[in-house]
Amino acid sequence: PIGDTSVLDDVSLIYINKAKSFFEDATNKGYVKQEGTCFNRLQNIFNNFEQNSGIIGRMVYFSGKDVNDLGRFKECRSSNDTRYIVFSVNGLPMGIYLAMCVPTECTEEYFSQFKPYLASFGNKVLDELNIQQAYFEEELTPERFDFFDSAKRNSEVQTLRAGHYITILIMIFLITSVIVSTIIELIERSKKTAREKAGIPEPEPKPKNCLQKYFTSFYLLENTSKLFFARSKDGDKNLEILNGVRVLSMAWVILGHTYYYAMRTALHNPLV
Repeated sequence: PIGDTSVLDDVSLIYINKAKSFFEDATNKGYVKQEGTCFNRLQNIFNNFEQNSGIIGRMVYFSGKDVNDLGRFKECRSSNDTRYIVFSVNGLPMGIYLAMCVPTECTEEYFSQFKPYLASFGNKVLDELNIQQAYFEEELTPERFDFFDSAKRNSEVQTLRAGHYITILIMIFLITSVIVSTIIELIERSKKTAREKAGIPEPEPKPKNCLQKYFTSFYLLENTSKLFFARSKDGDKNLEILNGVRVLSMAWVILGHTYYYAMRTALHNPLV
């Protein structure tokens, strides 16, 4: 069953054997120091699958399995013997993020030893696939790779800075403008409806001052109507095609941003 980490299945064994060969290759080539609590813990796990089936199952199940896969953040963090670390590759046409659920003895500083090995391994793969020149102006370097502990990064993100306060104030200002403008719009519509029912003719429009123009630009109902239901004046439908062009343009922008964010940021799918 999903979440049962007491017994290793074939998929888990494939993942852990791949990790073992990667770890041993980096160690044998001298990229990783053969000392420290993390090294000893990983070596013990890789050499004793049966005795460590529980933590191996959690490591595999809670880690990401694909490019831009954040795995299972909460489950990994809630376990007493695992730590949640994110591996990323910077400076690529498409961002790469991969979550790793590793033993608590292992830190981001320890995994930083793998950066030169990852650069060497990555350049070798790119050369074999013959895509080095097509996408990269230069070879991969260790600086492109990054490991970070989510717990440390979360504490940094939770601290609000001046830019955050400015953004919040701007958003509050814009939202307040929309609310106030829409209230004014509803009042004007209510007055117009009352005049129509009473048979009172519309007064001559007066020139609007800057403040009135400002609030008019934030009318929610009127602007929404213009955006989705606009027609040419006096029933002239000769330029109706422009409405179709506008719809296609909006759809193109939405579709483009959907693919952009899906390719440039990590995803979390609890069903995987």
